[in-house]
Amino acid sequence: LKPDTGEIVAKAVAFIQENLNEELSIRLIAQRINASKSVLYKKFRDHFGCTIGEYINKKRVEQARKLLTTTSLSMEEISQQCGFSSASYFTKMFKRYMGITPLKFKKNLP
Repeated sequence: LKPDTGEIVAKAVAFIQENLNEELSIRLIAQRINASKSVLYKKFRDHFGCTIGEYINKKRVEQARKLLTTTSLSMEEISQQCGFSSASYFTKMFKRYMGITPLKFKKNLP
């Protein structure tokens, strides 16, 4: 019996959300939810229209946006708490998805 697409995606999303601040790979996610990498990759692409890596980065940027809005943490602390490998990669991904650097975003807050 094959697991339902929705079930695979739901398990992956839950695992990603719980481990967003950790280093995540498709291999690790597939192992933890007991699915093959290729099936997981395809189901994710079909469901969200993006790769798992893109999905993870979008979720990390969303989390960073909340932290920028609600805390006085430094960019380095926020990048670490959101699971980015470095502050420069965090800035690059934030700008890709938000169209503005995290520093400018923070300065533009009311």
